[in-house]
Amino acid sequence: MANNFRSYGLSNVTANTSLYTVPLGTQTTAIGLVIANRTNGTVTTNVSITRASNTYYMIQQAPIVTGSSLVLIGGDQKVVLQANDSVSISSSANTDAWISVLEIS
Repeated sequence: MANNFRSYGLSNVTANTSLYTVPLGTQTTAIGLVIANRTNGTVTTNVSITRASNTYYMIQQAPIVTGSSLVLIGGDQKVVLQANDSVSISSSANTDAWISVLEIS
């Protein structure tokens, strides 16, 4: 089995957008997820995981004030994802998102 650390990012997110989809034949542990506010006001953000046809919210309408970020996964918090699971983000205004993962294939 191969273990690979990888990271993926999105810039200027507003509409619901896929940040990361687990490749087929792979299991993934999300080890970090950060969302940064790029605006001059407070924004709200949603993060969800879609598995098959079910969507599960990790957080919904979370406020991020000007000049700050939301660390949703990190430290002691990890999330195990299965093949074809998709992590998506949406925000009320421009945010950047970054996910760090350990892929096991």
